[in-house]
Amino acid sequence: MTRWVLTLAAAVLSVGLAGRAEAAWEAAVLSGSDRLFLYSLLRDRPAGYRPEALRLVRRLALSKKGGRPAFVAQRSFDLTPALDWDENVNGGTAADTLTLSGLRFTVDDGSRARAGFVAGIDAGAGIAFAVASRVRLSFDAHLSLRHAPELDLNDARGGLRACAERGNLDWSAWRGCVGVSGRERALSSSAVRSAEIERIGLFSSGLGDHEWRAGIWWNTDGETVRRGVQGTFLTANDRVGLVSLTATAGSDVLGGTAALSRRVAGAPTRFSVGHLRQTGTPLLGERRKDRVLTAGVTRPVGKHFRTGLRWTRRRSTIEGFDSSGLRLDVGFRGWRW
Repeated sequence: MTRWVLTLAAAVLSVGLAGRAEAAWEAAVLSGSDRLFLYSLLRDRPAGYRPEALRLVRRLALSKKGGRPAFVAQRSFDLTPALDWDENVNGGTAADTLTLSGLRFTVDDGSRARAGFVAGIDAGAGIAFAVASRVRLSFDAHLSLRHAPELDLNDARGGLRACAERGNLDWSAWRGCVGVSGRERALSSSAVRSAEIERIGLFSSGLGDHEWRAGIWWNTDGETVRRGVQGTFLTANDRVGLVSLTATAGSDVLGGTAALSRRVAGAPTRFSVGHLRQTGTPLLGERRKDRVLTAGVTRPVGKHFRTGLRWTRRRSTIEGFDSSGLRLDVGFRGWRW
């Protein structure tokens, strides 16, 4: 399996590299990081870069001067319709039978996962304030609603998050966030509180412009407390595109993802491979441990649609939770203000 994943990764890279070369700042746009985008933009200084650079300076609160009142550095609202196939609308057990401690159990019909088409909407809103020189406070909210007409089942989830960010003159920054999130389905519900703090840095090398992030995280659902460390490394290269490496390690999770983003046939395209080991909640006293391998590609189609192809393989210590398959996703890109 390791050989298969490496072969797929090599194929993904070869397809990605078939796209045209681009400037480092163009690759940095694909990162979603305003800091890396601004850093690359000021290094490359393409024609007409000043208005975009000034906009990023304002969004990052780098233009806040002492004595000036706080101002809104950024505000956003996005709305996306959803139409999808959900393998587990009700939050039930995916397997028909479970084997625990050598004993086989049959899952009751009422507790099994129900699959069906769902329709709904995703909404998000955010606002950020520049409260001092290089100091930013931001607040975000999101809500996702789904309904399966044939099954008459609902799936609702949402969350709130508040962050504080302090930048330095050497392009480094500290960022801390706290949040709450929840999900409600017919057979399951969850409510999670979380917190994280991370250090951010930027630098350049012969390989391109880089951003690194390293931090600690904590969350709890009221019964189990989880904590760990996480890291991200981004590289904007003028020939390859954007390379991103992420890793996380905690009390019940260990994994990472490698991804390449670049323009292919005129559209931003992302290729990724990932590996995850996680420990779940004990089931009748037996601890569940899963190993998950993933590989995928995503890209927009026109102005209003996105598509993705994703392969997933899950191997669990509890028989009945194993799964493997290829999934094609087609969705809406939505609107953003």
